[in-house]
Amino acid sequence: MRDIVDQKFEETAETISLHGLGFLQIKLGGNQCLHVWHPDLPRRHCSEHSGIHNHRFSFSSTVLRGMQINDTFAVYELEHGTMEATHVAYLHEGERLPTGNCPWIPRERLWVGGVSRELVDAGETYHMLHRVFHSTTPGGDGRVATLMTKTYEGPEGARSLCEVGVEPHVGFAREQMADDDMWAIVRNVLGDEPVVGLLRCDGTMSEDGGSGGERIPCDGVRRSDGSVSGGCAEPCSFVMGKAGHGKRI
Repeated sequence: MRDIVDQKFEETAETISLHGLGFLQIKLGGNQCLHVWHPDLPRRHCSEHSGIHNHRFSFSSTVLRGMQINDTFAVYELEHGTMEATHVAYLHEGERLPTGNCPWIPRERLWVGGVSRELVDAGETYHMLHRVFHSTTPGGDGRVATLMTKTYEGPEGARSLCEVGVEPHVGFAREQMADDDMWAIVRNVLGDEPVVGLLRCDGTMSEDGGSGGERIPCDGVRRSDGSVSGGCAEPCSFVMGKAGHGKRI
């Protein structure tokens, strides 16, 4: 275990990649990164229970499109059973896994409580110090883009907090979407270009475009032309409409 922790943090090699919290990361150089949220992006199964995290770096971030909701949290490491744990901290450090994720190494059991909430609109900038636990949620229609600039990087790896009793989705596949599909999402968020026929579907689709009719299997992201990219992690049940749009049933 100690050998894993001592390994240098390994960044993603790809210019554009999918994050398990439901957004895309685009490397820009100069310590800058573009983050793009879209409601159709896949996310890890436990995302609703493991969204609180910190970073090994401090950063400033400017919202380019949409509105972002930032919550910060206070955490208390439990000693002598004085309080009941709400979350387990997992350290992200070491060589990346075959799925593209960093390892999830269990650490402290913590009590976690909310401290503040900030609504950041397009054109506004917010700042976050390294090691501060927070969560980020897209507001409005779920389409948000931010420009993040790292301002300081510390030696300690980032942590995610997962609710007690919830198993982290370590097997989330960061490479399940084709690059063309991810860039289509970016164009949609930044330029309102429609994402024609792009669906996140890990289960089945209706061939006739409705909730009835013959159901056909889908093992990834299915487009209106019938082509599929990526793989799936769990059933989710989408229905394909004639225009290529989907809905959960």
